Amino acid sequence: MRVGWKTLAWAAAMGSMAPGFAQDGGIAATRYPEKPVRVIVAQAVGGNADTQARLFATKLSESLGRQFIVDNRPGRHIAWTLAAKAPADGYTLLVVLPDLTYAPALFRNLPVDPLKDFEPISLMSRTPYLLVANPSLPARSVKDLIALARSDPGKLNFGGGISGSGTHLMAVSLFTLANIKASYVPYKGVSQAIIDMLAGQIDAGFTTGSAVTHVQSGRLRALGISTGQRSKRLPEIPTILEQGVSGFDAAAFHGWAAPAGTPPAVIGKLSAALARAAQMSDVASALAKDNSEPVGSTPRGFRDFIAAEVPRWHAIVRDSGMKVEF
Repeated sequence: MRVGWKTLAWAAAMGSMAPGFAQDGGIAATRYPEKPVRVIVAQAVGGNADTQARLFATKLSESLGRQFIVDNRPGRHIAWTLAAKAPADGYTLLVVLPDLTYAPALFRNLPVDPLKDFEPISLMSRTPYLLVANPSLPARSVKDLIALARSDPGKLNFGGGISGSGTHLMAVSLFTLANIKASYVPYKGVSQAIIDMLAGQIDAGFTTGSAVTHVQSGRLRALGISTGQRSKRLPEIPTILEQGVSGFDAAAFHGWAAPAGTPPAVIGKLSAALARAAQMSDVASALAKDNSEPVGSTPRGFRDFIAAEVPRWHAIVRDSGMKVEF
């Protein structure tokens, strides 16, 4: 059974009030942090992950009285390995993105294990993917798109990020769950795919917040939202699930974790602080600019979420037969 983000948010609100977080870390944990904390992000400066990491790092700096410094390390295997091998003392943290949950299904000899090598702290936000298409495509809904794909198997082409990216996985999920055949064109970045979609060189694709302005201007047509519930920012766009694609419920997400073995008291202190940050109105407003919604969860809630995501992506990758080079 999948773990709903609303359930995680409720659990975080309850868990943040729980006393006794020093029981497994002693007096040292009550004083934590006593020096600056490094927060590793496996993306370059300026991306959504970096922006959100800096947003939450600022809130932690304010609430816990020490600097939380974002360390950008583009190259996910580099960032993951660096975080996993860091001392388990709470002074090196990792921003967890969706690729950590589907990497085990895509790559052999992965240098880390999402659950064995990390202690989940909190799921901070979720961002629905938006399925968009060039307006010239004779499809005004997901059902239309599926019918079009079935009428001429393999003709439709989707575009998005590099092979193995979230937008690639979203497209493959649609192909698999809707039982259609279409091609996927990888780009170095989703923004490049959108440019070609605007020009009519590709038919459709998934994006997070970067295509919203083009949808609002009419230059692109929104066909569906990837999450099981409609977006608060774009409530008029139906979900892909409600349009008949059973099992389609996915999103980009942003969470925090620490190296395995980090004291539970430190994990609890960080989780409570992050949960409080997620409930702040200015945080919600900042996230809304990226079409994201705050969550905030307990460590157990985030662990359960990751544990459910990993086998789900294994099934999608297995059923689709997709191959990606690491």
